[in-house]
Amino acid sequence: MRAHPSLVRWGRFGLMCAVVVAIDLPIITLLLNSFRSTAQILASTTIIPAHPSLVNYAYVLQRTSFFLYLRNSVIVA
Repeated sequence: MRAHPSLVRWGRFGLMCAVVVAIDLPIITLLLNSFRSTAQILASTTIIPAHPSLVNYAYVLQRTSFFLYLRNSVIVA
């Protein structure tokens, strides 16, 4: 006995959603952790930051030549 075509379609959709979540979860976690301090990352078990901050972005802009690196990447790409 064969499965109903719509059931097969929903099964494939569910499998594809699971694959997308498995692939994108590390990227989402990286992005959300960029809004927390190192101490908050190590102390917290939640993914969503309780007190988001832009301190890490200010640090990168002050301590590196980020826009030069970005320009070079755009030129090479």
